Amino acid sequence: VKLMASAYFALQDYRTPLRASTLSIVVSGVGAVSFAYLLRNSSFAAAGIAFGAALGSYVNLTVLLRGLRAKLGPLYTREMWIGTGRIVLATAIAVVVGLALSFLQRGMFPGVHPRIAGPPILLAFALTYLFVAWLRGSHEAARWLRLKPRAPRTRE
Repeated sequence: VKLMASAYFALQDYRTPLRASTLSIVVSGVGAVSFAYLLRNSSFAAAGIAFGAALGSYVNLTVLLRGLRAKLGPLYTREMWIGTGRIVLATAIAVVVGLALSFLQRGMFPGVHPRIAGPPILLAFALTYLFVAWLRGSHEAARWLRLKPRAPRTRE
């Protein structure tokens, strides 16, 4: 977001980043309160606050990107979209694995404190993310896993 705002400043447009930030703060606040309220009776209430904050950040990014695209033309290359797709896919699969392990842990070991049960689940999430990203051709994931980089799949 800071990079996008800097691009606006270079174009001598100071209002758009201010408006985007203001909208982001409003969306973050409303989202955090709404999700925390909806999840108030579960252990995911704090996650609702984080989700509201993330939602506000994405609103800010979206407003800034759309404005820059209107002023400058296309900003994202095909390779960047492929990388973004790789991140989204790896994250989605890792979330499913993490949630499945979390529910499994709660069913099998209901009395275990989250400080004990959490680290193995987070480790499984991280390893799943890295492995899926590596399968999709991420050189960074290959470095973390200490594996040979795979050639990214391309459509031809």
